[in-house]
Amino acid sequence: EREDLYGGKALDNIEVYAKIAPTLFALEKKFKLNYFYTTSNDDNLQTVYDLFKILPVAQTSKKRLFLESVDELEVGNPYNHLRTSFEYNTTVLPNRMSNAKDNWGYYNGKPNNYLKSFLNTDRKVDITFSEAGILKKITHPTGGTTEFVYEHSKVIPPTYFKNLLIPFSNPLV
Repeated sequence: EREDLYGGKALDNIEVYAKIAPTLFALEKKFKLNYFYTTSNDDNLQTVYDLFKILPVAQTSKKRLFLESVDELEVGNPYNHLRTSFEYNTTVLPNRMSNAKDNWGYYNGKPNNYLKSFLNTDRKVDITFSEAGILKKITHPTGGTTEFVYEHSKVIPPTYFKNLLIPFSNPLV
């Protein structure tokens, strides 16, 4: 049972079978998936779920599930395994139902609760908060690593957009 999604399940293992005969299969590989949770500490009534304390949605919406590692288990010897691990940006994501997001839909750390009108929200990009919880590094079983560097979305709006009611925003670098 998942802590972040009421009634949800997390995939905990994968088994790969080889076909030996038309009706006979043998376990060839097995993978174990390991997870961890982060918990948001925002209590600013950003969602209707929190306002009315609709349970269990309000309880689960503050948690986020992350894949910590994948273990490739040796068939017949589960103690011998190859591990691939994942590292994420440590900035904690907000409540899953949060309105604290920029024009691109990424977390921006602004208190845009649902009671504010659409035009009074702060949808500017925040380059620090937008990387909350993002995958930063994969460590392979060989010890090698893959690191990720992300670039924020940018656009040059057409001139006829300048009179829109919704201000356009690019990340400030």
